[in-house]
Amino acid sequence: MERDEYDEMLRTLGRIAAHQDTITADQRRINDELRGFNQAQLAMNDRLDAAIARLDVTLAEVKNIVARRGASSGWGNAGAEGD
Repeated sequence: MERDEYDEMLRTLGRIAAHQDTITADQRRINDELRGFNQAQLAMNDRLDAAIARLDVTLAEVKNIVARRGASSGWGNAGAEGD
């Protein structure tokens, strides 16, 4: 291998390494952004789970009230069709 070919190969490898460093830095930045997004998403999911649990309790209470009122007013199976 000639000295010029060797030098050109080293310069090319240097450019490749520099480009890879840029790609790696970009990927690290993207990963950091995604970590922040994922943390926010987990917090939203927790809030939604809690809200759904509260809605389930509220729905059960409403069904209970409707059933009691239906029984006391002679409605029979009030609310049973929508279950």
